[in-house]
Amino acid sequence: MKTSSELMPAAPSLSLDDSDAQTLRQLHHEATNGLRRVVALGLFCYDLKSRLKHGQFQAWLADHCPEISYRSLASYMQLTESVLEKCGLKIGAYLSKVQALHFSHGGQLLTLPEQDIASTGIPLRKQICDVIDGKSAAQLMLQFKQSEDGTTPKRGRLPGSGGSTKVLTTADQASKLWEVALENSGRMGAAITASNRDFFILTHVNDLEVNAQIAVLEHAIKLRRAWLAMPKSKRDPAVLQPMLKDSPMR
Repeated sequence: MKTSSELMPAAPSLSLDDSDAQTLRQLHHEATNGLRRVVALGLFCYDLKSRLKHGQFQAWLADHCPEISYRSLASYMQLTESVLEKCGLKIGAYLSKVQALHFSHGGQLLTLPEQDIASTGIPLRKQICDVIDGKSAAQLMLQFKQSEDGTTPKRGRLPGSGGSTKVLTTADQASKLWEVALENSGRMGAAITASNRDFFILTHVNDLEVNAQIAVLEHAIKLRRAWLAMPKSKRDPAVLQPMLKDSPMR
């Protein structure tokens, strides 16, 4: 007959050490700062473009990397350009700076361990990382679409900032709101359809961006289900305001 000690499950191993802690830190760092590799990819693409004649990059990509969508790369490059502009840099100026630091390509400033980067390159690396670390590409794209400083719009006005003083009738207002809502719904459908075609490419870096997409979609579904769950006669947009404040895009 087995003793009570033999029936008890084995105690978990307590042999974790500093190397395990270091691995955990590294994986956490890569997960929360995965956008560095996205921007590094954009920088590398600009590096490649600079070594080709004007207009040849898309053809070169089709010949040498047909499995990679030019459309997806173009979005990364646009994001990268906006990040550099936020840092007060143009693409050409950035590439000149990193060339002087003797990197094999422009993206290495963000992907190499800090100890492998010359001290003269650390301030530029920190400047870029301060803009992108802890954020998803979707959050940055939304920020850059609205403004460069989070307050001043790049074009037009930020929502709710005023505009035409023309007084609209109640019917006109309702019609205008319907048009805007319908347009936003169409944009949402088009954006999701487009993202469904190539979202998996983002997991080549890590899963941070796809998880951010899931959070946004789950919040959108939760919001709409809450609305549909209300009796039609008692539906009030004000009831949804607390949920809107919990948006992962805020």
